[in-house]
Amino acid sequence: MGKISLIIQREYITRVRKPAFIIMTILGPLLFGAITVLPILLAQVSDEVRTIAVSDPSMLYYSALKEKETDKIKFVHIEPSGINSALQNFETNNFYAVLDIPITTQGDFNQVKNYTRLISSKSIGLGVRSYIENVLTEEIRSRELETSGIDKKLVDKTLQRVNIKSVEIDDTGKQKEKSAELNMAIGILLGVLIYFFIFMYGNMIMRGVMEEKTSRIVEVIVSSVKPFQLMLGKIIGVGLVGLTQFVLWVVLSATIATAAQTMVGTDKYDSQNVAKEISSQQPTDPMQKDNADVSLERGQALNAIMELPFGKIVFSFIVYFILGYLLYGAMFAAIGGAVDNETDSQQFILPITLPMIFGFVMMQFVLNNPDGPVAFWLSIIPLTSPIIMMVRMPFDPPMWQIALSMVSLAVTFVFVTWLAGRIYRTGILMYGKKTSWRELGKWLFYKG
Repeated sequence: MGKISLIIQREYITRVRKPAFIIMTILGPLLFGAITVLPILLAQVSDEVRTIAVSDPSMLYYSALKEKETDKIKFVHIEPSGINSALQNFETNNFYAVLDIPITTQGDFNQVKNYTRLISSKSIGLGVRSYIENVLTEEIRSRELETSGIDKKLVDKTLQRVNIKSVEIDDTGKQKEKSAELNMAIGILLGVLIYFFIFMYGNMIMRGVMEEKTSRIVEVIVSSVKPFQLMLGKIIGVGLVGLTQFVLWVVLSATIATAAQTMVGTDKYDSQNVAKEISSQQPTDPMQKDNADVSLERGQALNAIMELPFGKIVFSFIVYFILGYLLYGAMFAAIGGAVDNETDSQQFILPITLPMIFGFVMMQFVLNNPDGPVAFWLSIIPLTSPIIMMVRMPFDPPMWQIALSMVSLAVTFVFVTWLAGRIYRTGILMYGKKTSWRELGKWLFYKG
């Protein structure tokens, strides 16, 4: 055990001191933060107040536009005779655009629907146009209902969305609010992270073994330690490097996220309070309804987040990361010891990584039915369980399934490591000979 610990220390210290490790450890969270936060900050910086000049000869719609203006969109009325002057002097008048509403009567809305123009000297943003279209559409709808003698409140009531809460009852009878969309997003994220880490650090082991083999350093090392000890030490050492990097990424990402929330500002939502507020206000404007729906969905999402089994998810992620990495790491180490260059390794990498790729592809099917037989068996089979079980974790699978999956993965890891060790002990001292699957099969039964 002392020799293995020395190899682990050597692999760990050597790799964490490399500039590439330090740069990627710092750069990873920064890139993630830039991707998520930078667009928001840029939007706030570049979001200017846009003044829209409104030419409304009939004066039927300007008041509605004025009532619905926001901090970023303002409306100014101009006479129809002054529209040409406004079009020729956008910058002088500080107009973003001119809204030209045709002459219409109380009961004739086709002119407004078909011939209203939004004119500007620059490209008009989709958000501004959609906002104005929504205001005019709602105003015309209200006037058409009024003209037809239909109660607008009754129509608004019939158009209200049905908002269904997903509630799950556990064995104790406790009800938990769930969000399928949130669970799917977290499941995909966890599955992708497991896939990414196993593949990345597995390749790191393979390249490290090939470098030592081609430089003949391994001949000196195996004179002091057994090949199996060398392989196991390298796998554990590189795995600890990956775990260290992941923990640092989590800590740095959390720090960046907290700082970003402080800079950008976040609202706290509670679904019950939001629901009461919505019912009391009874918004009739579609845009107000949309905002209320979004607030309600956010409140329900936060409640669903609070009901997630965070302790079980974090524990399972660490276990599946370690066991999944050790399983595939042993196979990657065996490949690195069996070949002399990366070109020769390609024929062995694909069959080994196919189960992992298959699990990645099957994530969508598992998310559609996380408790189905396909999801169950793929989360039990060791070669796919690290990805599939992590995809299922936000849906809180039974503990006996998690335990069975972990045990089968651990047993398979021990068996595969034993097989990989037999290939590794022969392969690391073989030079110049092109390896085949048949040759690997022979190495398994060599004595010594």
